[in-house]
Formats: sequence, structure tokens, C-alpha cells
Amino acid sequence: MKRIPRLIVVLVLSGILILTGCGSEKETKAELIFRFYRSAAGDAKLMSDKILMTCINRKLISLNFQTGEVINTGIETDWLSVLPEENIVICTNHHYELAVAHMNDDGTVKSQEVVLNNDSADFMIDPAIIKIDGMYYITLTFLNGTMNASEFDAENGQYTINCYCSRDLKRIEYLSQVTTDNRNLEDVKLAYNDGKMYLVYEKETRDKSNSSIMVSVSEDKGRTWKMPQTILDCVADQEPAGLVKTEKGWNLYYSSDVANPGQSYDGAAAYIARLSEELEVEEKDIRVDLATPVTNDTETNQKGGILLYSVESFGGRTYYAYSEDHASADNLCVSASNEEKKK
Repeated sequence: MKRIPRLIVVLVLSGILILTGCGSEKETKAELIFRFYRSAAGDAKLMSDKILMTCINRKLISLNFQTGEVINTGIETDWLSVLPEENIVICTNHHYELAVAHMNDDGTVKSQEVVLNNDSADFMIDPAIIKIDGMYYITLTFLNGTMNASEFDAENGQYTINCYCSRDLKRIEYLSQVTTDNRNLEDVKLAYNDGKMYLVYEKETRDKSNSSIMVSVSEDKGRTWKMPQTILDCVADQEPAGLVKTEKGWNLYYSSDVANPGQSYDGAAAYIARLSEELEVEEKDIRVDLATPVTNDTETNQKGGILLYSVESFGGRTYYAYSEDHASADNLCVSASNEEKKK
């Protein structure tokens, strides 16, 4: 709590620059509008064209990236997901709780409550939420054993993704197990179109090693799921940030060290993959130039190490929330472009 006033000063002093741009077929450009230096954020999701929800020091924080205002909600949070159209945040924490927070447009909390307690697993991580025909669908990832085992001879934990539903976000009903594996299953995203629910996630061989981006599909709103299929092969450390419907298919947004093999967060950048209606890759590794120069008294440096958290469209602009120079500085940034998602 004592850190918040100092954080406000840092944010207000951060440069705000709103420009637009476009790139070639293999590159698209977004301009930096916000940077929070050395944020130590654990996760971040875009709620609107001015509010970014994140967790710092295990608390849910609302950042207004237009004004620099910081609001510490006091809600215990380690992982989070948002439903922007209803200003809803769901979050899990190290107390094995799933909390739902209804937010006001200015990032303050309207109401919040814990709706699920579960101590059957060692961790409950990476919540995701979507609303379909008046029903909320939530997925939670449970982990028993070691999280993020990095050595190939180390025993990895068992990851299990479960699906739930709720009409009021007060009573949560278990629906199904989506998938389970003794590999890191992380960064879950949900999407829906034409009667099908899509669950996209990263499947790692080991932490910070090569990973594939997978998808599971449900045709009965989460009651049963088809066997997971690979969207992007296990050729780089790849983390999904969003699956978005377009007029011709889908856009998959992700960060990857494909241009700097083996460097993981230190060498990752943001990318788009163009997918068909059936999620077949038509074009991949279209780089998103986030244009995040870091300026000091003597020089301007381009930072690397991008971890892409969230991609959303508001008012005809595409917004990207990400950690810059993630492995060391961990600057929390937002960039935006006028590129339409439905392309």
C-alpha cells in the first residue's frame, strides 16, 4: 500500500505518445502510449482504452494509462482475466480462491467476492472467462507438483484445465475437464464463434524452452472437448495473448523467441498468425513492431524481451499490453495502432 503514491509519480512521468502506423505484409506497427518502469507485474489484461488491470505485490491493481492514476484494489491476486464488455475481472491467488470483481469505468471496484475455494491442488492458475448467450464460462488450470520445471531431468507437475459455467458469477458449476498433461499448460485464452468454443494455450516442453500453441474445441459449450490440436509447432518459446475472429478466419496474437532461438523472454517479440476458419495456419510470425524506444540522457535504445499479455480492440484501435525487457527491467507497456482486427 505504501508504494502506491510513488508508483503514481513514476507513471505520470512516463511518456505518453499516441501515433499510428502500418507496416509491410510481414510486419505491423504499433506506437507506445504508456510505460511503467520496473513494474514487477505478474500479469496484465486490457479492460478498456484507458484501464489496464494488473497484479503487483499479489494485489489487483488498476492502471489508467491515459492519466497515470493507480488504484490498489486490495484484492489478493496472482493471475487474472477480464471480460471488457462488462468490466469484470476474475482472479486466482495463492489462497486457492477464485474472486470476481465488478469494476467501474474509472477502474474502481463496484463489488467483489470470492466465488470458489479449492485446496485440492498445489496451485490454481491462469483463469479465463467468456460470456455466451447469457452464460459465463470460466476455465481454471490446476497444478499438482512442481511449477515451471526448467531441467529436463526434473519431475514436472501435472497440469489440468477444467471448465465451469455460471449464470450470475456467484454460483459456479463444474462442467468438464478440458485436458491434462505433465507438461506446463499455461496462458489460457477463450474465444467463441458459430457454436464452437475455442480454448487456446501454451504447452511447454520445459519452462523457457520450446513450446507449442494448442487449441481444444467444444461444440456443446464446454460440456465435452475434442482432443487438443497444434496451431503452432514446438519450434520456439511461444505464449498466446489472444485469438480474435476476423472476416476471413482468425488472428492469433503471441510472443515468441523464433527470431532468437533459445533466448526465451530475453529474445522474444510480438507476432500475429493468420489462421483459416478451421484454425489452419495461412501465415505466421508477422511481427508486431511495438516501437518502444527507451531514452536516457545520451542515447535511445530499443528494448527487447517482449512478453505479450493481452490484445484488445477499442474504438477502432488495437491495443497491446506487454512486458518489455521482461527478464530484467520488466517494464509494463501499452502500445496501440489503427490496424483493424477484422482484416
